[in-house]
Amino acid sequence: MNFKNSIFTTSAFVALTTTTAFADAGSTQVLNDYFQFIEKSPLVLNVSNKADNLRSTKWSGISIASEDGNFVINIPWVEVKAGLLGGHTMSFAEKSDGIIQGGELGSTEKVLFEVTHQGFEMTVTGDEDDRSFEGSYAEMGIASLPGSFITFDMDLSGGQSIANIKKGATDVFTGRFSVADSKITYDFDIEGQKTDADMTMTGLSGDYVLDWDSTINLDDPRNTIEALKQFSMNYVVQKTTSKTNVNAGLGPMSIDVTSGLNQARMGFVNKEFDMSTSARDMVYRVAGMGLPPMKVTFDNAEMGFGFPFDNVAKAKSADLKMKLLGLEMEETLWSMFDPLQKLPRTKADLDIDVNAQVIWDKKIAEIDPDTQEPPMRFESVNINALNLRAVGADLKANGSLDINNASFPPVPTGELNIDLAGSSQLLDALTAAGLLPAQQALMARGMMGMFFKSGAGDTLNSVIEFTPNGGIMANGVPIK
Repeated sequence: MNFKNSIFTTSAFVALTTTTAFADAGSTQVLNDYFQFIEKSPLVLNVSNKADNLRSTKWSGISIASEDGNFVINIPWVEVKAGLLGGHTMSFAEKSDGIIQGGELGSTEKVLFEVTHQGFEMTVTGDEDDRSFEGSYAEMGIASLPGSFITFDMDLSGGQSIANIKKGATDVFTGRFSVADSKITYDFDIEGQKTDADMTMTGLSGDYVLDWDSTINLDDPRNTIEALKQFSMNYVVQKTTSKTNVNAGLGPMSIDVTSGLNQARMGFVNKEFDMSTSARDMVYRVAGMGLPPMKVTFDNAEMGFGFPFDNVAKAKSADLKMKLLGLEMEETLWSMFDPLQKLPRTKADLDIDVNAQVIWDKKIAEIDPDTQEPPMRFESVNINALNLRAVGADLKANGSLDINNASFPPVPTGELNIDLAGSSQLLDALTAAGLLPAQQALMARGMMGMFFKSGAGDTLNSVIEFTPNGGIMANGVPIK
């Protein structure tokens, strides 16, 4: 039965077999509120049995599934008990199971899994218009079962969470969570290439907000943009370590990764998507395939991406940002291509900051998936920073381009400014290290002389111009 019918059936059963003196309507409402997100999603809820007692309500044989049956989770029971001094307590069966599979039902590419816990319990406060669920557990595990094409095991300890459901014109779900320690292991075999890995995280915490319009039909995925009013999730991990072993055709290989503070965000507000992540003190160690052990470190790594959707009235901003700061390789890796130590061993930095004005010609829900016509266009692109500093050279670029979409392909118009420092010293070092023959270095100097102007010291400057007729010039010299 579906969720609405199960509520109706339960209500009718209680009305026929009990009186209000022996039924705790509050406990039943708590369960209805807790599972209401199923009613407002493409998932389907089935409950085999609902039992209302004097001060508690227990649902048994609970199934949550996608409409196509490719995702199913089975919960043996959930029980809510009324507190003597008000409020309620919610408890769950210690074991649940489920399946995730792709393609047709019965596909061999499936994952059977089991969820277990020790001491998971929730304290429920508030009323049906503003309900909070605060829970904690000592241990929780999620593991694959025999018959899965991938084997995995996730162990969580010291978990806490609080979720709030506030009803209104649209129902808003908010919450926060924390896990003191977590460990994940998995292994799989794809066409003879075996991979196994384990990862531990310390100090995981985060929060989320979800607000959608449940009156919009989500049978067509294109309606999701219209239905989703707000979504955001933020999390922080204090420390992460992982180890991956791969048995590939070239031989076994292991990859060890450690990182300090890791932060991430994903959001969708006012039909604009944004995502960002950052990590500090990252260390990569690679060994195997007949190569000596290698180590690469980053002081800081950041990435951000933002994109507007359904902005058919006017152009909105899309952003791409990336920073890789303090990249350093140990001498074992350097010596593979520069044993004479001619290249500077300075840390490398990469900084990319690009912004574009984007407009959609159609709303997402109106796009015909069979047409090849692009549903959106770029009106302008600003390169705020494209900077690379490595092996003694320093490249900096910026500029802006307007995009003429009247023709295909679109024609950019504008300028890019490029500054390059240390190029002459770099060419000398590459030649001394035997990585660049002297004749090719001479040709490179000649090419740079054609498109760059010499500045103070070992610096070069160039202005790349894109003309309205599709031409490209460097310092006035035609390239195209």
